[in-house]
Amino acid sequence: MIFVSKTQLNGRPGFVAQWRNAGGKNICRGIRTRDPLRADEIVANLQRVLNTPALEDPNHPDHALTMPEAYHAIFGKERPGFNDEIEGEVEVPSMTGSEFLTKFGEIVDSGIPLPPRKEPTVVRSQKWREAQEDMAEFRRRAIAAEEKIQVLQTENLRQARQLNKHCKTPLSVAIDEYDRLKTDVSEESKERYMAALKDFRVFLGARVLKQNYAEVALQEKLAAWKRAFDTGGEFKIAEIRGEHVDDFLASRLDKKTGRLITSRRRFALKRELSAPYHFWIRRYELTMNAFDHSQPITGHQAIAPDSREMLRTVEELKRLLWALSEEVENPLYWKTFVGVAALTGADLSTLFDLTPRDVVLEEPARFVMCRAKTGRQRDTPVERTVLLPIIKEYVKTLQSGQTFLFPTTLPPGKKRRRNIPPERWSGASAFSGAL
Repeated sequence: MIFVSKTQLNGRPGFVAQWRNAGGKNICRGIRTRDPLRADEIVANLQRVLNTPALEDPNHPDHALTMPEAYHAIFGKERPGFNDEIEGEVEVPSMTGSEFLTKFGEIVDSGIPLPPRKEPTVVRSQKWREAQEDMAEFRRRAIAAEEKIQVLQTENLRQARQLNKHCKTPLSVAIDEYDRLKTDVSEESKERYMAALKDFRVFLGARVLKQNYAEVALQEKLAAWKRAFDTGGEFKIAEIRGEHVDDFLASRLDKKTGRLITSRRRFALKRELSAPYHFWIRRYELTMNAFDHSQPITGHQAIAPDSREMLRTVEELKRLLWALSEEVENPLYWKTFVGVAALTGADLSTLFDLTPRDVVLEEPARFVMCRAKTGRQRDTPVERTVLLPIIKEYVKTLQSGQTFLFPTTLPPGKKRRRNIPPERWSGASAFSGAL
């Protein structure tokens, strides 16, 4: 970003603007005013133009908003004013033909008709000039309104921070309260949330002590880490800012490799931190959410080119089912699951809720599916050539009294939620972790 400042040379009247361009060259230009307030307005206008790539063109129409002094300082010439000329085209009708001069000096009609064509022309209109001036005025008002909104948002943020100061709770007490809180999240998720809070606490302590968090984080349980951990526990939760969250995510290292974590891991870590913070907002009546003022994380949706494959034909599905029967444990379970998912289009929640009673093998063979999101039941036919033989074979292996058609394959006690039956998959994350 290019920053512009103003100064006076050797006490002379008037001001000059100074900035450094993209190439690192220092620029000093006069701005033709002696009024300090006017000089500040010109400097702000200069900075807006220099940081807008489209306005590098001196003929750009948005230069109608550029102050004449700022335009002259950048381009070294006067800003072009509004004109009343409109360029257009006039249609010329077809003509009878063209004439030419023979070698005997006679003018003869060629007899070849000329097609209709359009000729460029210029039309003058006073209303066009007035319309340009009105548009420039509207743009000026829009920019002024945006600046006013920005000032109000800054003031609103300042007031919210002032109201948050009623909360004197340190981070260590807030973390202990969340740890004692009984929720319906799985034990594994709770452990991840607490680990993220511990790392964030160390980061805040290292920030207060002006230590290098990247070095302290890799020295867990040592003196520097313990000192940062204790100092971070004294940090007030009302003083947590969006910049703290951004800096923590940007400097977080992978403890196994010692490298910065990926954008996908940063996105997951931010979610793990925001869950306890939302509890604190309700518990301590905070008026400002630090995560609302943190920068969005881009790139976490990116998928490696070879990490997913799309099944486009039945032959590709057959090859996948054959590979499952050869390479995985409990092949019939996974062949049936993949076949039902591929040939019915049901989402994971719907597949997890299927029971043996939902499979009807009498003609016409079908699944009775209940959509997890809408609660509506619908009959989905069973594909006959590939899926029906696999379904019939799989149903014969089901145990008597089995609750779900595709019960979880995870051992008891792992990745469980209190409000979900132990035989059912607890969620998409547990399912993907078992693959």
